[in-house]
Amino acid sequence: MNASMLFPSDGVARVMVAIHPYRGGRIAYQSTFWPAQFVDPSDGDPIPCGSQVQVVGRVGLTQLVKPL
Repeated sequence: MNASMLFPSDGVARVMVAIHPYRGGRIAYQSTFWPAQFVDPSDGDPIPCGSQVQVVGRVGLTQLVKPL
């Protein structure tokens, strides 16, 4: 089982495939593409492609994000 890890500093990423609260998407972050999901699914509405999100951690390869 992969443990989640929160990052000591936050980064900003661009959404490449819309991120939905209970269904992940994809982001461009640190010069590559990553699967992404909300760190807290109750954060609200889907984030559309082209928007920016704050990357706060990861679980395995999946980046944990929250809306900016």
